[in-house]
Amino acid sequence: MRRPYSRLRAFLLPSAAAIFGLVCTAAVYRAISSDQRARIADQFRYDASQRVELVAGAFTGHTDALESVGRFFEDSIEITSDEYNRFASAWVSPRLFSAIAWCVPKDGSDWMGAAGGLEPYYFVPTLEPFPALVSMLDSPEVRSAVAVAATSGRAAASAMVFLPWDRPQPAIALCRPVFSASDESGVRRFGVLVGFVAIPIVVQGAILAEEATGLPMTIRDVSSGSNAPYYSYSPRIGVPVEPGNALDWLVFSKETRFADRSWRIEVRASTKYVAAMDREADYFAIAGAIASLGLAALTLALVRGRESAEALAEASSAEFERFFTLSLDLFAIAGIDGVFRRLNPEWSAVLGRPLSELEGTGFLDFVHPEDVEATRSAMSRLAAGEEVVGFVNRYRAADGSFRNIEWRSRMAPDGDTVLAAARDITDRISMEDALRRSVAEKESLIKEVHHRVKNNMQVISSLLDLDAMNRAEPRLVEAAKEAQGRIRTMAMVHEQLYRRDSLSEIDLGDYLRELAGRVVGEYSSLGVRLSIDADSMFLDLDAAIPCGLAVNELLTNALKYACKDSGSAVRILACVADDGTYSIRVEDDGPGISADALDRSIAGETLGLSLVFGLAAQLGGELSVLPGPGARFELRFPYPRRATAPFSPTS
Repeated sequence: MRRPYSRLRAFLLPSAAAIFGLVCTAAVYRAISSDQRARIADQFRYDASQRVELVAGAFTGHTDALESVGRFFEDSIEITSDEYNRFASAWVSPRLFSAIAWCVPKDGSDWMGAAGGLEPYYFVPTLEPFPALVSMLDSPEVRSAVAVAATSGRAAASAMVFLPWDRPQPAIALCRPVFSASDESGVRRFGVLVGFVAIPIVVQGAILAEEATGLPMTIRDVSSGSNAPYYSYSPRIGVPVEPGNALDWLVFSKETRFADRSWRIEVRASTKYVAAMDREADYFAIAGAIASLGLAALTLALVRGRESAEALAEASSAEFERFFTLSLDLFAIAGIDGVFRRLNPEWSAVLGRPLSELEGTGFLDFVHPEDVEATRSAMSRLAAGEEVVGFVNRYRAADGSFRNIEWRSRMAPDGDTVLAAARDITDRISMEDALRRSVAEKESLIKEVHHRVKNNMQVISSLLDLDAMNRAEPRLVEAAKEAQGRIRTMAMVHEQLYRRDSLSEIDLGDYLRELAGRVVGEYSSLGVRLSIDADSMFLDLDAAIPCGLAVNELLTNALKYACKDSGSAVRILACVADDGTYSIRVEDDGPGISADALDRSIAGETLGLSLVFGLAAQLGGELSVLPGPGARFELRFPYPRRATAPFSPTS
């Protein structure tokens, strides 16, 4: 559940971050705007002055050009219309003159006053003047300018006129007197050159040559008084600003002289001038607003992240507390100094002491005196960074008894805290002791059973021996002797189990050696050479008895039928075959067994070999007769495979 101050913090901190960002943005925006206003003013002053100089420079070459044409007339002996056209055409262009005319007085005199009239003699760009031009040359303004030029003797007089083109253009009629100029007839006479300069064409030609900067401009002929017309030129980008606009303070004005007149050129800024120059402050304001919102969002994310982390930490702490409290094991947190800092309630249940008594005490305060040194050694291993697992010591309970505690401990990453989990194993140790005692008692009982079984078999063997002594028939004595051998063979298995530590299996090699020695001692007195080569193999009780009985029968037959002379040899081989089965061979150097005897044994007519075949089947194996010399038998059976059918002598 979120606390009220957490919700308030989640609202206030992002809001404060956003407000702080906006305030900083506004302060920087104001500083940038102030600096930008100064930079805009400087830049505008520079651009406007360049524009004025550009326009003024566009008119400076006209007087020199007209002066050159005048000297051409004066220096020439005779000028034809074609020569005039070729020479003067070089100065007729949108940047210079729209037209140049050589005029002479209508009365043919050598002087023209203000009241005189002019007659065009040569005219460029066309050789023949048209009526509108003749009328314009006869206007009072042009006649006055011609009179001033004739008086001053230089190209310093001008008049404001409108060129009679399809779209009338305001122009300056620039006059230059020409004295003693010769026409085609060779007559030298007085005249005047009149060059017409179209103001809009010249100004626009100069403006179009530069990069578009959004600067509208006006040109006024201040020499003509306050009512003189002015000429406006719209900006190439944007529109002129209206009064009251934020940019109406950008104004640059300068006066310049041309053709004996004063001109005021005024430059202003268009609506696109500042946008084209610099939008740094606007961009910064937008970026600052976005950054403020981003800062608020980041702060909100951090606040929520912190709240989530705190909630997760609280949940983890609560979960750890429940786990620590409810665990059935003994949990402990201690210092490297060996003092318990915190224990879970299970300690109180095990030792019968309250936690207030246990916490704050040392490891060794309740340890059994005999376990103190071992406990100190475990603590040293912990201090060295090792993990202690499976350490057991005894702790004194409140009733004075000692509980066996098994520990698993390790050092925490801080290097100053020991984390331990322990378990009371007193009951487990008691159960293990009881189980060991029970197993020991059962082992003793089983050994006693084997011993008694062996003794009982010895009693049976002795009874058979006594009975054989009282009988005169050799066949009965021989049968009793064979029965005694089989009984002793089984008794030896129980004796082996009684003597060994294991009560479930015997060593086949040791058993065969003891068995062969007993059988040879009972059946032969001729000095039989007995050879036993047996590996150490182990058989349980179920396999040892049938295996021993089979070897007893094979060895008895070898001694009875093959060892007739002194020095006869009998050999026993026992090993584990390559296929994992047990292999036991019994070989002699006698005459061997006839095929007829073997067939009668397989048919069950004789007890010895019939019994061995049955025992091999009980072991799950087989008995093989190997080729001579002598009689050679091999018993092979798997281990620990058991027989699947009970033994039957006739099987």
